[in-house]
Amino acid sequence: FLQTSRPTGARRLPSATPPRVRCGRCWLSAGSDEFPAEKALIKELNNPNIFLPDELYSQYPAHLHIDILPRAQGHGHGRKLIATMLKALAELGVPGLHLGMQTSNTNAFGFYSHLGFSKFCETSYGDTIMAIKTA
Repeated sequence: FLQTSRPTGARRLPSATPPRVRCGRCWLSAGSDEFPAEKALIKELNNPNIFLPDELYSQYPAHLHIDILPRAQGHGHGRKLIATMLKALAELGVPGLHLGMQTSNTNAFGFYSHLGFSKFCETSYGDTIMAIKTA
Protein backbone atom coordinates (compact mmCIF):
# COMPACT_ATOMS: atom_id res chain seq x y z
CA PHE A 1 0.00 0.00 0.00
CA LEU A 2 1.00 3.57 -0.42
CA GLN A 3 0.62 6.17 2.27
CA THR A 4 1.71 9.77 2.29
CA SER A 5 2.62 10.81 5.79
CA ARG A 6 5.43 10.40 8.26
CA PRO A 7 6.39 7.21 10.13
CA THR A 8 4.84 6.56 13.52
CA GLY A 9 6.89 8.20 16.25
CA ALA A 10 8.85 10.31 13.77
CA ARG A 11 9.53 13.91 14.66
CA ARG A 12 7.69 16.60 12.74
CA LEU A 13 9.70 17.43 9.65
CA PRO A 14 10.48 21.07 8.82
CA SER A 15 8.42 22.46 5.94
CA ALA A 16 11.56 22.64 3.76
CA THR A 17 11.95 18.85 4.01
CA PRO A 18 10.70 17.08 0.87
CA PRO A 19 7.57 14.94 1.34
CA ARG A 20 8.04 11.25 1.95
CA VAL A 21 5.84 8.38 0.84
CA ARG A 22 5.44 5.07 2.59
CA CYS A 23 5.54 2.18 0.14
CA GLY A 24 4.97 -1.00 2.14
CA ARG A 25 7.52 -0.85 4.96
CA CYS A 26 9.82 1.64 3.21
CA TRP A 27 9.75 5.43 3.33
CA LEU A 28 10.84 7.21 0.17
CA SER A 29 11.91 10.82 -0.03
CA ALA A 30 10.74 12.95 -2.96
CA GLY A 31 13.94 14.97 -2.79
CA SER A 32 16.30 12.10 -3.50
CA ASP A 33 17.83 11.67 -6.96
CA GLU A 34 19.15 8.28 -5.86
CA PHE A 35 15.86 6.53 -6.71
CA PRO A 36 14.38 8.09 -9.89
CA ALA A 37 11.47 5.61 -10.19
CA GLU A 38 10.41 6.29 -6.63
CA LYS A 39 10.78 10.04 -7.19
CA ALA A 40 8.47 9.77 -10.22
CA LEU A 41 5.95 7.79 -8.16
CA ILE A 42 5.94 10.41 -5.41
CA LYS A 43 5.45 13.13 -8.02
CA GLU A 44 2.48 11.27 -9.50
CA LEU A 45 0.94 10.66 -6.07
CA ASN A 46 1.03 14.38 -5.38
CA ASN A 47 -0.22 15.36 -8.84
CA PRO A 48 -4.00 15.38 -9.32
CA ASN A 49 -3.55 14.65 -13.03
CA ILE A 50 -3.12 10.94 -12.24
CA PHE A 51 -6.79 10.68 -11.35
CA LEU A 52 -9.03 9.25 -14.01
CA PRO A 53 -11.54 11.24 -16.09
CA ASP A 54 -14.60 12.63 -14.31
CA GLU A 55 -16.82 10.66 -16.72
CA LEU A 56 -15.52 7.43 -15.21
CA TYR A 57 -16.49 8.44 -11.69
CA SER A 58 -19.90 9.76 -12.71
CA GLN A 59 -20.84 6.70 -14.81
CA TYR A 60 -18.97 3.99 -12.87
CA PRO A 61 -18.45 5.32 -9.32
CA ALA A 62 -17.81 1.97 -7.61
CA HIS A 63 -14.29 0.53 -7.68
CA LEU A 64 -13.43 -3.17 -7.59
CA HIS A 65 -10.16 -4.71 -6.52
CA ILE A 66 -10.07 -8.49 -6.63
CA ASP A 67 -7.20 -10.94 -6.24
CA ILE A 68 -7.81 -14.66 -6.58
CA LEU A 69 -4.85 -16.89 -5.76
CA PRO A 70 -3.67 -18.86 -8.80
CA ARG A 71 -4.64 -22.18 -7.20
CA ALA A 72 -8.21 -20.88 -6.72
CA GLN A 73 -8.56 -19.46 -10.24
CA GLY A 74 -10.63 -21.25 -12.85
CA HIS A 75 -13.27 -22.52 -10.42
CA GLY A 76 -15.81 -19.71 -10.86
CA HIS A 77 -15.00 -17.89 -7.61
CA GLY A 78 -14.11 -14.60 -9.31
CA ARG A 79 -17.20 -14.71 -11.51
CA LYS A 80 -19.42 -15.36 -8.46
CA LEU A 81 -17.79 -12.60 -6.41
CA ILE A 82 -18.23 -10.07 -9.20
CA ALA A 83 -21.83 -11.14 -9.87
CA THR A 84 -22.60 -10.71 -6.15
CA MET A 85 -20.94 -7.29 -6.12
CA LEU A 86 -22.84 -6.11 -9.23
CA LYS A 87 -26.15 -7.27 -7.78
CA ALA A 88 -25.53 -5.50 -4.45
CA LEU A 89 -24.45 -2.29 -6.20
CA ALA A 90 -27.54 -2.35 -8.43
CA GLU A 91 -29.77 -2.78 -5.35
CA LEU A 92 -28.08 0.26 -3.81
CA GLY A 93 -28.66 2.31 -6.96
CA VAL A 94 -24.99 2.52 -7.94
CA PRO A 95 -24.91 2.86 -11.75
CA GLY A 96 -21.57 1.22 -12.55
CA LEU A 97 -18.32 -0.33 -11.45
CA HIS A 98 -14.74 0.16 -12.66
CA LEU A 99 -11.42 -1.56 -12.08
CA GLY A 100 -7.83 -1.16 -13.15
CA MET A 101 -5.63 -3.91 -14.50
CA GLN A 102 -2.22 -4.16 -16.12
CA THR A 103 -2.64 -3.74 -19.86
CA SER A 104 -0.24 -6.64 -20.41
CA ASN A 105 -2.48 -9.05 -18.47
CA THR A 106 -4.38 -10.53 -21.41
CA ASN A 107 -5.92 -13.30 -19.27
CA ALA A 108 -7.54 -10.74 -16.96
CA PHE A 109 -8.69 -8.69 -19.96
CA GLY A 110 -10.38 -11.77 -21.43
CA PHE A 111 -11.95 -12.67 -18.08
CA TYR A 112 -13.43 -9.22 -17.48
CA SER A 113 -14.56 -8.88 -21.12
CA HIS A 114 -16.33 -12.25 -20.86
CA LEU A 115 -18.20 -10.93 -17.79
CA GLY A 116 -19.40 -7.86 -19.70
CA PHE A 117 -16.78 -5.28 -18.76
CA SER A 118 -15.61 -2.99 -21.53
CA LYS A 119 -12.38 -1.05 -21.88
CA PHE A 120 -12.93 2.52 -20.68
CA CYS A 121 -9.43 3.91 -21.17
CA GLU A 122 -5.71 3.30 -20.77
CA THR A 123 -3.71 5.26 -18.23
CA SER A 124 -0.37 6.96 -18.66
CA TYR A 125 1.15 4.47 -16.23
CA GLY A 126 0.30 1.30 -18.22
CA ASP A 127 -3.04 0.20 -16.80
CA THR A 128 -6.29 -0.48 -18.58
CA ILE A 129 -9.48 0.70 -16.90
CA MET A 130 -12.42 -1.64 -17.41
CA ALA A 131 -16.01 -0.68 -16.58
CA ILE A 132 -19.47 -2.22 -16.44
CA LYS A 133 -22.99 -0.95 -15.77
CA THR A 134 -24.72 -2.58 -12.80
CA ALA A 135 -28.15 -2.74 -14.43
